[in-house]
Amino acid sequence: LFARMLSSSVVVAVITQSEKNRKVLVGAGVPERKIMRVPVGLDPDERRHVSKQQLDEARVILGFPDDAKVFLYLGAVRRIRGTYALFDAFAIAAQRQRNIYLGVLARGADHNLLVEVHAYCHRLGIGDRVKVVGGWLDREQVWACIEACDVVTLPFVVVPSDVPLAILE
Repeated sequence: LFARMLSSSVVVAVITQSEKNRKVLVGAGVPERKIMRVPVGLDPDERRHVSKQQLDEARVILGFPDDAKVFLYLGAVRRIRGTYALFDAFAIAAQRQRNIYLGVLARGADHNLLVEVHAYCHRLGIGDRVKVVGGWLDREQVWACIEACDVVTLPFVVVPSDVPLAILE
């Protein structure tokens, strides 16, 4: 049905990010002429050097001790994204390593979600080792937080595309 709908004269084009999804659509009967593949990517010219001051500010945003080994997750906080699986795994690792911390840049998170995440982490016994920053940070702040950390994590329970954009970022 989906392929028939996409084959109709009503649909001008279907946009997909991956070659794999393009092939799936072709295999389902969507005419190749109606499929436009627009791969994700980043402009390397937009990537700027992170100054010492920006790194220091990122450490303040994250709020961890200077000697901390910091793991970072950035993105939406949703079970389907694997964030709660990350909290569960971090709780196990935190039992073994006293100087590890987890920063979460919870893109767009409101007060209610922050309270929920904070309560979940406290139930796991890691509330004092996890810092969740909600709302929105600008691009320079995000880059500084990435560089201020030791490990960037990308948990996923379900990956709806071939490569999550966050991996490329």
